[in-house]
Amino acid sequence: ITACYNESGTMYEVIKGTDDLLSDDVWCGGSQRNDNAQREDLGSYTFSSTNEVIQQMFESLYTMIYDANLVIHKFTDYDTPVKKRDLAEAYFFRGFAHFYLGAYFGTAPVVDKLLNDGEYNLGNSTREELYAQAINDLKTAVESGNLESKSNLTDKNVRVTREAAEAYLGKAYLFAGDYTNAAAQLNKVINSGLYKLNTGKYEDLLHAKNDYDPEFVFYYNTVVDYNNLVWNLYYLYRGFRGEFYKWNNTDKDLSNSGYGFFNPTKDLYDAFVKEEGTNGYRLNQTIKTESQLKDLGITLAPGKTLHGHEGYWNWKQRMLNSDFIIFGGFATVNYNWMRYAEVLLLAAEANLKSDNNAEALKDLNEVRRRARLP
Repeated sequence: ITACYNESGTMYEVIKGTDDLLSDDVWCGGSQRNDNAQREDLGSYTFSSTNEVIQQMFESLYTMIYDANLVIHKFTDYDTPVKKRDLAEAYFFRGFAHFYLGAYFGTAPVVDKLLNDGEYNLGNSTREELYAQAINDLKTAVESGNLESKSNLTDKNVRVTREAAEAYLGKAYLFAGDYTNAAAQLNKVINSGLYKLNTGKYEDLLHAKNDYDPEFVFYYNTVVDYNNLVWNLYYLYRGFRGEFYKWNNTDKDLSNSGYGFFNPTKDLYDAFVKEEGTNGYRLNQTIKTESQLKDLGITLAPGKTLHGHEGYWNWKQRMLNSDFIIFGGFATVNYNWMRYAEVLLLAAEANLKSDNNAEALKDLNEVRRRARLP
């Protein structure tokens, strides 16, 4: 089970980075063309099955399934609360991995047991079969009654909670097109009263100062321990690439040790402006423009040009010195897989598709109010 938790940390950047690169929200960026050809190919949709990022994602998800299957099939005497909890967590992680295999690959094989010699060359599954496996496993985890549950809003749970499993079960139902069951699971998480949206500065949401916030439903918990450092490129990719700038900013927590990837597109900036104007609260704590950076004392260094860049900078996921030990790859910030904001948006979609417009509007407007939108 510890291995499953560890894999949820090591695969985080690969899956979340692929999410961004396959969207139309960011340019790959970097110092120059082919700075990271594998990620550039994702951003331009010119990748194939030999892409190392895709291979790493595929291998990581099946490694998680293998480790979960070890717990499910090898350890048969579940006669203590800890063993029963670990079994429920194993079903969660196996369902978690099958969900992402369905969402990304569609035809990846279902693996619901430990494979013997001669069984590894499995045939393709369908996306429906992968989602069905994910739903069955997540449902088993929820209905076991053996997952921890938060006792109050401010509990700092670092293990998989019952509500996290319900949230992923609702997400799997939604992707599978079962909107009634999706709404039922997601509404349970909302009605539990154990989560709420962070009401601090929006730009600080994804940083160490907000670790264990009630908005975070499932996350990889980083341990601030020199002897247990885990390398993760998530923030390092998104940070300012120091050698490209004259750095006279007054905010000493802002780091210039990044790699300069994942730069917002003009289309994304324009979409924010259309919704909330150039002075929008959420926009200005998510993306910065050249003039805004200049006001902070950050300008482009003489003779430097930025690659994969339209003049907009990722601010919400900027690198902060307070988020790291030693260097930007060793983070102290927890990596969030599921936030309450996503639960609300998934629930809004599921409720709308289930003809519960009032509940859908309530969920959607909770997110909009936090963003200071009408």
